[in-house]
Amino acid sequence: MDINDISKSNRSQIEKKYGKPTAISHDKSIKYDQIFYSINENDVYIEFEKNKPVWILIQNPKKAKFDSNPLIYFNLEAYKPDFSNYASKSWSNVPGFKEISVVSDQDGGLAQIVFNISRKFNN
Repeated sequence: MDINDISKSNRSQIEKKYGKPTAISHDKSIKYDQIFYSINENDVYIEFEKNKPVWILIQNPKKAKFDSNPLIYFNLEAYKPDFSNYASKSWSNVPGFKEISVVSDQDGGLAQIVFNISRKFNN
């Protein structure tokens, strides 16, 4: 899955390439449009602001491993994580992203990976 391509595309480009949403959430506590897609057999949740992705979450991504650098499974370079332990890793040094974080599953794969492109959180 080319996460750079997805993160730089607008909503209509994503839907043209990967198909219509599988679901749309209406959680009013989140100010962004919340759309679910099936991309390469993965459940992908994207939050959009003005039709541009600001946050991408992939639950149980297929084929990705929690190895020395899981970024390579998403067509990103193998940057050194800012934080790493037995269950999670995070990066704030990947161009085009505020932060990327992964959580391992019990089988050496990923339970989830989050790509924060430009999402702002209310404090």
